[in-house]
Amino acid sequence: MRGWAAVFACLAVACSVPAPPAGRFADQDVVVAGNGSDATADSGTKEGTGSLHVDGTWAFLNVTSDCEFVLGKAFEVLSYSVGLDKFQSTDGYAFKQVLTTCTMKETPLLGQASIYSQDMIDSLNPHTVYALVNGHEAGAVYIQAPDPSLWGLVMKDPFTDPIPTKKTDSRIRDTDHDGHPGVTIHVGNLCDVYLVQRSVTRSKGTVESAISIRASNIAHADVFRIGATKDICMSQNVDVPMPAYSYLVLKRVDGHDGSPDLDDNRDGRIDCAEIMAHWQDIFTMPRKDDKHCKDISAH
Repeated sequence: MRGWAAVFACLAVACSVPAPPAGRFADQDVVVAGNGSDATADSGTKEGTGSLHVDGTWAFLNVTSDCEFVLGKAFEVLSYSVGLDKFQSTDGYAFKQVLTTCTMKETPLLGQASIYSQDMIDSLNPHTVYALVNGHEAGAVYIQAPDPSLWGLVMKDPFTDPIPTKKTDSRIRDTDHDGHPGVTIHVGNLCDVYLVQRSVTRSKGTVESAISIRASNIAHADVFRIGATKDICMSQNVDVPMPAYSYLVLKRVDGHDGSPDLDDNRDGRIDCAEIMAHWQDIFTMPRKDDKHCKDISAH
């Protein structure tokens, strides 16, 4: 975790966009949540007493917006995930987050949406990311290290290794254990696609209160389609990432600092069933708006 002193020095003198340090936090180029971003649209509770004490159980909503082009017309497609986030401090300002994704959804495009099986989702769990803040009061800056996620493959270096381009690449794995290489994505009732993906997400935002953090995301994904049950599903629409409408919201849910306590069965732990029973009370449901794509052109 080299270079944290540099980011704290910059934050301490109120740099408008702090320069991230080397190491895990290198190469950040992320829009801070707000200023017209849909990251501000979430209306879940923002109350919280006192300073931020991150250790404990939080819930997350992660939303990625893309404009996808079909026959020359652009449509917004939202991909979003909901899950558990176990915060563990490593020092006063740095911490790790152990994430468990509970569900992944996508808004339909022309009546069809990607459907992710539970086996595919479970193949991504658990997942550890690292983050830091420059203070513990409302308004402090939150920075998450660049976060790689691999679907259906292994890499020695998930940041720099090239994505597979051949079906015979030995790095491709059947991680959802369904007998097909890579992971299987169900495209509505149209077809199944077998693919691998490497995505890297960068997040930066603001501590809103002792129980609420929100950030904007920039995500980049490389995809190799291995096969599909129908040839039409081997083609890929042109899509343009929309970081202005991509965001991360974190809400504390363990009863501390005035947060809701989602441990419904009082067994001392919060699981995905309890998160899913309450997530729409905690977060605002993401909603697509094709107007976000009206001034976007295919590249």
